[in-house]
Amino acid sequence: MTLFGTLVGCLSSEHRQLVAVDCLLDEGMTDSAVAMLSTMKIGDIQRSQDSAYYELLTVAAAVETGRGCDDRQLSDRMTLLLSNERLMAYAYHYEALAQYNKGYVFNAICDERIAEDFARHTGDDRLKYRILTALSLFHFENDNSKTSLTYDYSRLMLTQQVNNPQWVAHTFTRMAANYAVLHKNDSAAYYQKRAQTKQKIMDDEHRALLWTTQGMLSEGKPDQAVQCYRRALQIKSSPRCRILLAQLYERQGYTQQAVAEWHQAQNNATLQQQVTIQKALRQYAQQDNNMVLADQLASKIITLNDSLTKLSRHSLAEAAEYKADNDLALMNSVDEQIRLLFIIIAVTMGLISVSLLSFVIVRRSKWHMKKMHERATVMAKNEIKSKKEVKRLTRNISDLHHKHSQIMVDGRRCYEHIKRGDTVVMWDKKDFQNFMEYYRSQDPDFVLHLETDYNRLSVKLQFFETLYRLGYNDESVAKTMGISYNTVRANKSRIRSKSIN
Repeated sequence: MTLFGTLVGCLSSEHRQLVAVDCLLDEGMTDSAVAMLSTMKIGDIQRSQDSAYYELLTVAAAVETGRGCDDRQLSDRMTLLLSNERLMAYAYHYEALAQYNKGYVFNAICDERIAEDFARHTGDDRLKYRILTALSLFHFENDNSKTSLTYDYSRLMLTQQVNNPQWVAHTFTRMAANYAVLHKNDSAAYYQKRAQTKQKIMDDEHRALLWTTQGMLSEGKPDQAVQCYRRALQIKSSPRCRILLAQLYERQGYTQQAVAEWHQAQNNATLQQQVTIQKALRQYAQQDNNMVLADQLASKIITLNDSLTKLSRHSLAEAAEYKADNDLALMNSVDEQIRLLFIIIAVTMGLISVSLLSFVIVRRSKWHMKKMHERATVMAKNEIKSKKEVKRLTRNISDLHHKHSQIMVDGRRCYEHIKRGDTVVMWDKKDFQNFMEYYRSQDPDFVLHLETDYNRLSVKLQFFETLYRLGYNDESVAKTMGISYNTVRANKSRIRSKSIN
């Protein structure tokens, strides 16, 4: 027993050291984590799970410090981490970042979605935020801003629960950029304004993105847009910003500057961005009648497109294979633990049988069995209560779903009532509530703005503001609501007084 205790103590010491490195990385203290990792050698780690843990932390440190890394060894050892969902989520997260740094955005998305599945039940908010942030970034760089926005809204809900100001600032910055790409400039300007107040707590990447978005919003003023893009590149260079700047120079007729930016944009560009860059350079080669270069670039474009197609197919198959392998490995791991548990139980029962020769042990055993029986009885009763509670909750959920459906039907009726130009004089409070709930599905950003940027704005005043959103003027608002112009002015003053900003 002494030897066994000593062995467990050694293993625990190694594991505690790995956990300490994990905590340092989680807190952003990368240099300290790298220094501690350098004192450890994988050959000295006896447990296979801890050696896989070490590989994970090594890849994580390499990604965090911006160094290149070989993530293939981690991929081969991932199944050893299956007993810990948090570590599996981190393993796929860092593998996704490694794939992204190589320019394989689609591969990164597939790995990150697997990480999201593992992280779902961990309760680690920092991990969930990192995964949602990565998914938003990957889709943004893959020219899929709509999907990126869905992850941004998930991030926003998480940041409101955790109350982390830097997370909020970074989320607002990415949302503004996504809306700008989608040419929804009003929404982009709204989130851009909220993000600008938090510049001091942003990292360089998001401050650069903030200025890039400002450049997109200022493209009606080319000189101002160029200054914004230049400011972004001074903070941190990015292929996307250089592509936007090159396209702006093209529209202004500055061919030489545009070509220079297109060439510089090739550094660290994703495969999708490389296709865009090569197409632009080929067009310039054709304009200069340099057909040899144009043909070379055309061949390169075909090769890049083929690579993108192969990667997308390979990544989908690889993601499905990973999922199947992990499920199988998890089942094998559980079976192994069950067999080990049966062995432990058998040995324990043998020891108890020998110990039963003592009268004191017999009495204590009977007392324990009585307690276990009482606990089993209580658990059986609780199980019956739990089943009843589940049925009750199921009914409540069904009722709530039915009520929500009815609200949406009534809200749509009220919305169509307004669209016909009818008045709302006969409406009661419930009608206004139904209308606003339905309008939330039409313009969620505006309804969120009314709920968060004003201090407890009444539903009638929310409806009053919505009419202006729908294009009504003071006269039509007064007519629709059956109120006087003095009331219209009073409502506007009341709304301004409730503004938080």
